[in-house]
Amino acid sequence: MLKFALAVVATLAITGSAHAINRYNSKTVTCDKARSLVAAQGAVIFRYPSARKPDLILYNRFVQHGGLCAIGEVTGPQSIPTKDKNSCMLLRCISRPDDDGFFRHRRGGNAGNLGNFGVIRP
Repeated sequence: MLKFALAVVATLAITGSAHAINRYNSKTVTCDKARSLVAAQGAVIFRYPSARKPDLILYNRFVQHGGLCAIGEVTGPQSIPTKDKNSCMLLRCISRPDDDGFFRHRRGGNAGNLGNFGVIRP
């Protein structure tokens, strides 16, 4: 039985495709293009300048829907600057809030109960 399990794992490792996530600079694409990229690829990473410190470059993974988030995460809205807009709304994965409305694990400075905002389409 152990040999069979090892054979299955080896086969999956060989045949499974490694899918790299694409990275983009948000200031080089329009808002519609950014949304289209997320819709077409499911998840992308955008680099963008900080609103408070423009010389500081931030990055986040933006997703098409909550099914692409890890267990314990939901989608939440975040705006990023693009070529044509200062505020383009996209979805990213955030920690699921506790029942009292606060996040168990604070990542990225999230606060409050954002819940699952569904899918943003281009």
